Amino acid sequence: MSLARFVATFALLSGAVQAADDVVVMPLDSSQLGRQTVDVDRALAATMTPHTEPLPLQSDPPAPAAGAAVAEPAAAQAVEAPPAPPPRLFKRSVVVLPFVVRQPGQIADLPQFLEGTQDMLRRRLDSGGKLSARVAPGEGAFMLQPGNVDVQWKPERVRELARRYGSQFVVGGVLDDASTTGTRFMPAIGTQVKPGESKLSLSLPLVDFFGFGLKRTPSSRNFDATLYLFDGVSGALLGRYPLQADASGDVLGDPRQAVAGAGFVNGDYGRVVASQLDSAAEVIAEKIRCQPFSARVVGLSQGQVVLDAGTAAGLRPGDTLQLYRLRSFALPVDSLNGDPAQRLGMIEDRGGVLTVEQIQPLMSLATMTGPQPEVGDYARWDGAGH
Repeated sequence: MSLARFVATFALLSGAVQAADDVVVMPLDSSQLGRQTVDVDRALAATMTPHTEPLPLQSDPPAPAAGAAVAEPAAAQAVEAPPAPPPRLFKRSVVVLPFVVRQPGQIADLPQFLEGTQDMLRRRLDSGGKLSARVAPGEGAFMLQPGNVDVQWKPERVRELARRYGSQFVVGGVLDDASTTGTRFMPAIGTQVKPGESKLSLSLPLVDFFGFGLKRTPSSRNFDATLYLFDGVSGALLGRYPLQADASGDVLGDPRQAVAGAGFVNGDYGRVVASQLDSAAEVIAEKIRCQPFSARVVGLSQGQVVLDAGTAAGLRPGDTLQLYRLRSFALPVDSLNGDPAQRLGMIEDRGGVLTVEQIQPLMSLATMTGPQPEVGDYARWDGAGH
């Protein structure tokens, strides 16, 4: 074979290698050139023929062995879980006490301040339908100690108020400071002077006749108070909430306006007080909603237990409640430091289970499983099947 023919043959073989992926061409040395013959026509036909990969044969999947479980598709295996039941929304009850004032002379211009702020807080706790709030006029759960910043706790008094007003929680407060500061001068005519203001006038005939003058009035006022949340069963303190703000402008009260009315709330000082009570009510309401719901046993009738909660509190027929009773002659459990303000609660004994059978807006009748309850026991919802 001539060298020119060999070169042409090798070029044709290189094109064939590029057309066929599975063909490997090994270089030939000079000793092998004489023994190799190439069919040029066949090689040219191979380069012109498109190369196609053979498709793999599709075979049926192997049959499962005898006794083996047949796997179902993932979509068939997935079983939709039943939807979780919505959380129960119980309306817990709270009684609001009036503020205790450290310096009563600071609110001489606000003769209805205690009752007004008490009603304002009650309205804010009761708004939204999540709590049932009521007021205890003229009641108090603690005393002020002269020379002591903190107050003297009375857990027995807290439990008594909770029983008497049928409430699960008790809220009280202390007004620490309502003093006025600063001075501003305003024109005055006649007797337009409030308590806490003073009038300056000239002793001139015409000026005295019309009562023209200037009145000196405070320019700012403090609202510094603390609210306390108590558990009505044990009398324990659940939380304290400080309120601190300063109002500027017309900060003196008008004896003709009710503190809880729109005239006071829309004023400079009333607006600040209302804002502080709004914020405190939201925090206290959230704290109360985190506590388990409970109702008290108020009577026994023909084998049934009468509870002081019904549909207005969120109870339904078929609900089950766990009965508890404070352990007889048990002393309150104090914290390690012995501070009454940090008292932990009362030891209780667990009783039977109540099942609500009949229900009314403010009361319900339940059947008892277990020991016989007594009036004053309380039933707690814990969400369990008991």
